[in-house]
Amino acid sequence: AMSGIVYGFFNLGALKLRIIPERQPLFTKLSNGIIQNKYDLKVVNKQENDRHVLVSVITELRDHRLVGAEQPLLVRHGKDTAYTIYVKAPISGIDQEITQITFRVQDTEDAQSIADYTTRFNAPPRD
Repeated sequence: AMSGIVYGFFNLGALKLRIIPERQPLFTKLSNGIIQNKYDLKVVNKQENDRHVLVSVITELRDHRLVGAEQPLLVRHGKDTAYTIYVKAPISGIDQEITQITFRVQDTEDAQSIADYTTRFNAPPRD
């Protein structure tokens, strides 16, 4: 157990994640009825070398899809690395105008190295 504590101390916050939702428009309704939100994903890699991270989302949206991060993303060491990503969901999979969504990045070489950021998924008002 002590080794885990020591490991955690030295690897604390090796990744830092920030998500900036697009404000205009809050969402886009595609012709097939899918609601799309656009986000700027910014990852700071505090480690001494470049890493790859897997991106995932934790949300109550049903049948959602993450676009722009299907493959691991390269994050440069010592600086911000930015990507544009989209979350798409069918209107049938959305229960409210604003749904909490948590983005997670996880180092592909070190499963303990994780950063989360919680924001919102916007949709049109429900009838």
